[in-house]
Amino acid sequence: MEQIENKHIGRNIQAIRKLRGIKQIDFANEMGVNQQNISRMENNKRVSEEKLEQASKILEASVSQIKDYDQKSITINNNVFSNDQINNPITEVIEYFKGALDERDQEIERLKEQLSRKNTRTSKTPAPIKAQLKKA
Repeated sequence: MEQIENKHIGRNIQAIRKLRGIKQIDFANEMGVNQQNISRMENNKRVSEEKLEQASKILEASVSQIKDYDQKSITINNNVFSNDQINNPITEVIEYFKGALDERDQEIERLKEQLSRKNTRTSKTPAPIKAQLKKA
């Protein structure tokens, strides 16, 4: 087994795994090893060709992409060659709050209309009844 030397192949694998939203335990199961072995592999600067090939298939990234990992190249590859969507928690949070704000705005409009209808009915109420309503 030939070892590959690069910046830090283990960290590259870890970064791509996280980018793909794959948990370490799930990655370990796919690789057929335990989680501790994956942790060690991700902390090693060098990774065997065999493990790198296996990881590339699981991560759906080429061996060269793992070796030359660059955030931009992985994102471009994902956007161009795949219909998968990278889950971005920030985007999800923004969408959640946009929805919550829309719901709140709709509720405010509904309450304004309700208040307007109530005020309209109250303004049509004869003066003696208005006086009684104020006392109550």
